[in-house]
Amino acid sequence: MQNVVFGLTTGSIYALIALGFSLVFRTSGLLSFAHPQIMMICGLFGYTAMSYLGLPYPVAALGCACAGAALSFLMDAVVLRPIRKRKGSENNQIVATIGVGIVLVSAATLISGPHALPYPQRYSGSPILIGGVSFSLISLGVLVTTVVALTAFQLLLTKTGLGIAMRASSADPQTASLIGIPVSRTIAISFALSGALAGLAGVLLGLLYFASFDMGSSGLKSLCAAVIGGFGSLAGAVIGGLALGIIEAFSSYFLSSQYNDVIIYGVLIVTLLLLPQGLFGLKQREL
Repeated sequence: MQNVVFGLTTGSIYALIALGFSLVFRTSGLLSFAHPQIMMICGLFGYTAMSYLGLPYPVAALGCACAGAALSFLMDAVVLRPIRKRKGSENNQIVATIGVGIVLVSAATLISGPHALPYPQRYSGSPILIGGVSFSLISLGVLVTTVVALTAFQLLLTKTGLGIAMRASSADPQTASLIGIPVSRTIAISFALSGALAGLAGVLLGLLYFASFDMGSSGLKSLCAAVIGGFGSLAGAVIGGLALGIIEAFSSYFLSSQYNDVIIYGVLIVTLLLLPQGLFGLKQREL
């Protein structure tokens, strides 16, 4: 059970990032490779906010979510939207996101350096025992924050006019445009929301481990989670992220953390061989 708890803690962060991948894909049909790097930048921002500015965790987490939303929105407005207006292909947009990611990594390396940056240990008190299972204050904070974020995201999609517009744009962009839904604006908002999820994941990952310019590797694991769950499926992204976290925890316990990447990508290959659409993937793009 202790391994399950640890796996769910890490997996919940993977789920947030994977959800951002799937959200952008559902509304724009685009795979954004800059998404993990936006998460990395926000993880470094969270370190600065907590270590140098002395901000408490809730304020730093909110600030990172806003920073991620702003970065992702700017990427769409400055880089991707002009390509779409010039009838550029999705492949061109994907290559552009790779370029944005490289720029962000280079900037982070120049500013923060190549070393890992541990967050201040303000919340490293005595663990809490629940049913014989130990929960650190940081793990509880990560789990509670993730549950709140996922619940708010679900309510946004299902209970608000914006969520209905996003679902309509995802299902049929042309028809949504004909009935008056601003599809381009909806895509921009989906980028901002995915960036907010990435920003929140960045500060959570930094709080759980540390901040570094190569934090984007966790984003690639989250991409695997989205593919395993069924790329484009929002529920699949969450379940895939949690499953991947548990697999990683038991891999570290029974074998070694050195084998984590081998096992994770092995699971990805086996899943694609047996279920090319993923666990919850649909042939049609439906929410």
